[in-house]
Amino acid sequence: MASTYSSNLKIELIGTGDQSGTWGSTTNSNFSNVFEQAIVGRGNPEFPSDANLTITITDSVASQAGRNLYLNVTSAVSLTTTRDLIVPTSNKTYIVENNTSGNQAITVKTSAGTGITVPNGRRIPLYVDGTNVVTAWDYRDWETDRK
Repeated sequence: MASTYSSNLKIELIGTGDQSGTWGSTTNSNFSNVFEQAIVGRGNPEFPSDANLTITITDSVASQAGRNLYLNVTSAVSLTTTRDLIVPTSNKTYIVENNTSGNQAITVKTSAGTGITVPNGRRIPLYVDGTNVVTAWDYRDWETDRK
């Protein structure tokens, strides 16, 4: 039975009897890349041009920006208008920080769903519900409460 991948984080699920003598490498990659990134990872997606940016998660245990919990979003150029950061539709929590150049907001969304706008210089906890990007929690005004 061949390996398969989990639907959200793309964890490699080794088939029974597969990878005899080598499964440790896959297991180590699952822990060092997949779990580590999803729980405490810091990704650095960068807008290479003044256009929308799509990040993905593929069937691989390799390091991937879209799998990280924290996304420090930057840009190689100054953005001239609000741009979309398009994230995978997988159920996933993100903390997104907008450190792009050009003083523009970014909208974090899925390819077909709705999203949340993150002002320049700000960060926000977000959740992808499988269709849309929503605020992860909204019961507290963190800026007002911060002293």
